[in-house]
Amino acid sequence: MRRTQRPPLLAFGLALMGAVTLLTGWCAAQAAGAAQGGGHQLNVGVVNTTIILRGMKETKKLEADSRARQQQVQQQGQQREMELDDLMKHRDNNLKPGSQQYRDETQKIMQKRAELEVWKQMSNLEAEQWYKENLKAVYDHIAQATAQVAQRQGLDLVIADQTPEIGPDLEKASLDRLQLALQSRAVLYANKKADITQDVLTVVEANFANQAPPAIPPAPPVVPTGAAAPVK
Repeated sequence: MRRTQRPPLLAFGLALMGAVTLLTGWCAAQAAGAAQGGGHQLNVGVVNTTIILRGMKETKKLEADSRARQQQVQQQGQQREMELDDLMKHRDNNLKPGSQQYRDETQKIMQKRAELEVWKQMSNLEAEQWYKENLKAVYDHIAQATAQVAQRQGLDLVIADQTPEIGPDLEKASLDRLQLALQSRAVLYANKKADITQDVLTVVEANFANQAPPAIPPAPPVVPTGAAAPVK
């Protein structure tokens, strides 16, 4: 028998309804057990990570440091490009094409060009690695602050609300992007008592103020072609 395939949105809606039904039944059982004295009532909190990331000084510093490092690498790259241009101008204006000196100078230029390309790749790789490590640290600090607030308020579970902002003007949003944004909602309802976003943000900022800020790593030096890279 041929099975009829449900549309993605309908399938998601059915799955969501099933999950909500199960969660509602489970929460009702928890409340009933607590009322009868036979169980612990689950205390749940909600944290909007989008608001926290937008308000964190650590996030703003990470973005500022990333832009500063990109600018540093760009300036150094432009300087080395100018040095290559000077070498080519010197060769073309002072040496005879086809001569041994011209060929030697061309070889030198080609080697420096290769060194510059390797330097660019290493700079990009190191910048990406540095950013990933610091971005992970940002999320780790949010988790740590959330745990502090949860323990202080006696919460058993904290849900991360990553609901995207959806404006009233839907003409600019494609159907696929809108559907993805709607489906990514982790929390459909939370009262003000359950929302601990501002409490977590306060703890995150206090923790960040007490820690030493990470330094911006310098761009890697240009390593001559064929030479081993320096060990850091």
